[in-house]
Amino acid sequence: MTFLAGQNRVLELIASGAPLPEVLTLIAKLIEAEDPGVRCEFALVGESATRADSGSGLSLAQLMCTPILSKQGQAIGSFAIYRRQPGDPSSSDRALAQVASHLVSIAIERRSADLALVEAGRKLAAESHGVTATNLTEIIELAPAFMAVFRGPTFIIEMANDAYRQLVGQRELIGLPVRQAFPEITGQGFFELVEGVYLSGEPWVGRSVPVVLNRQAGAPAQTRWIDLVYQALREADGSINGVFAHGIDITERKLAEEALREAATHAEQRSRLFDTTLSAMTEFGFTLDPDGRLTYVNKALLELWGLPLEQAVGKNFFELGYPDALASRLQRQIQEVFETRCEVFDETPFTNRTGTEGYFEYTLRPVLGEEGTVDQVAGSGRDITARKQAEDALKEADRRKSEFLAILAHELRNPLAPIRNALQILRLDHGNRENVQPIFEMMERQVAQMVRLVDDLLDVSRISHGTIELKRERVELAAIVRQAVETVQPLLLNMGHELMITSPTRPIHVSADPARLTQVLGNLLHNACKFTERGGRIRLTIEPDGDQAVIRVEDNGVGIAAEHLAHIFDMFAQIDESFERSSGGLGLGLTLVKTLIEKHGGSIEVRSDGAGRGTEFVVRMQRLAERSA
Repeated sequence: MTFLAGQNRVLELIASGAPLPEVLTLIAKLIEAEDPGVRCEFALVGESATRADSGSGLSLAQLMCTPILSKQGQAIGSFAIYRRQPGDPSSSDRALAQVASHLVSIAIERRSADLALVEAGRKLAAESHGVTATNLTEIIELAPAFMAVFRGPTFIIEMANDAYRQLVGQRELIGLPVRQAFPEITGQGFFELVEGVYLSGEPWVGRSVPVVLNRQAGAPAQTRWIDLVYQALREADGSINGVFAHGIDITERKLAEEALREAATHAEQRSRLFDTTLSAMTEFGFTLDPDGRLTYVNKALLELWGLPLEQAVGKNFFELGYPDALASRLQRQIQEVFETRCEVFDETPFTNRTGTEGYFEYTLRPVLGEEGTVDQVAGSGRDITARKQAEDALKEADRRKSEFLAILAHELRNPLAPIRNALQILRLDHGNRENVQPIFEMMERQVAQMVRLVDDLLDVSRISHGTIELKRERVELAAIVRQAVETVQPLLLNMGHELMITSPTRPIHVSADPARLTQVLGNLLHNACKFTERGGRIRLTIEPDGDQAVIRVEDNGVGIAAEHLAHIFDMFAQIDESFERSSGGLGLGLTLVKTLIEKHGGSIEVRSDGAGRGTEFVVRMQRLAERSA
């Protein structure tokens, strides 16, 4: 409960007539619950200081001291606030001290009024026997409380002091029956109460009693609040001959209590609205005091920390378990805002208690008080992990694109140099047939390489724009394998690799575009040839697995490091750049393979035990049922 909301409890305790020490203790507890770093002390005139227990071993420094004033402006005590560390009081500290001092003033005045009321009644009861009318009039007129004497069964107003006339308004009173003097209170129950006391002889006491009076002719009726006592007046023989009315007009105090209660209610509503609004936000919200300690944390940030509110408020970032370097930076930035009144923007990686890593940006803003000083720092933040990952991905894609363009220029330039040289030889050789044939073969190989590179680029463009189409039909995998092997046969022979093909005796059929599926297997075999040292072994296996057809391409080549496996199918990926460039290629082949297989409704995965341990690609496609003979 906040201190403002707790004011209602204090006012209720004061209205109930509770002892003053009990009221002071409640005020101290509410203040210290609001801010655990604060201790407070009350010093009242004529009484010893009252201070809530601050705990042994706490070193406290006085922050401010505020006088407690009576309604007449006289100093009747003081209220002091202490903190762990010295410093200047904030506007919130001053407001808290002002409200607390006002509550104590109300409690003291209530106690004084109660004592005065009791003393007046006691004195009157003690002296009513045998005093003259003149003496009784003097006693009543000088009393601080309002007093009046009603005589006889019709309750003729015999005496009324100045306080009583101020309460009811300056009207004719003496010699009139109460019903005639106050016709406006008919139906409010006061006449019946006076008659009850007159008949029974028992006193009646009322606290915070409302009465509606016409205090000024022609003006609207006013409600006044009074503490009221009706006591029977007796003759010497004990018979009752009238009623003595006395009490205190507590309207001003009541209005002050109502204003405080309304302010507390509004403050509590604003606090709930503030808390509800910030708790509904997905962004983080928090506030900090001049010591860098949290005074508020919203739900989103508490969930990130995995803490309830009570375990976060009052702590700094060191005490919350932040790494020393990050906590130091945050505490330094908080002090910077207090000193410069300027905002601070920053971002940082952070790992919460459950080990979840993320990246966050935050802002620290000054909250200015009435005098322009910074009372608090308001902080906000949000999780930007996804954005940072996207930025990193864009940077990586840009890096790969740059590398790709460099490789593309290199790969397209390589075939052109031999072709240019060949043309020069042909020009000088005048068409000698024996010398021309090898040149033609070399030019044919280089042109084929260029065509393959351009075809890969065109396929990537078609895939990116969604224009690639599959011409599917029922195909036998063994036939596709034979066509794919033919496309890489020259490379197999050149590299001296051993290719082993394993397939079941019964044919396996799938629904596929034969040209595209041949391209897939050709690319996988081509990769195996390129990334296996001369004289290596390559195995191609076809096998059924339930309703799926499985194609495996294994080699004992350079393998793939674990950190590269996740990116092997990315466009422009160059896992081993030096080897890739020496073998030719743009880093598009495996991207095409994965895309074409997925367009067929299949899947592909890669396995490798690490660098130098070979690689295995596994393709899975839906298997067609075999037709009956």
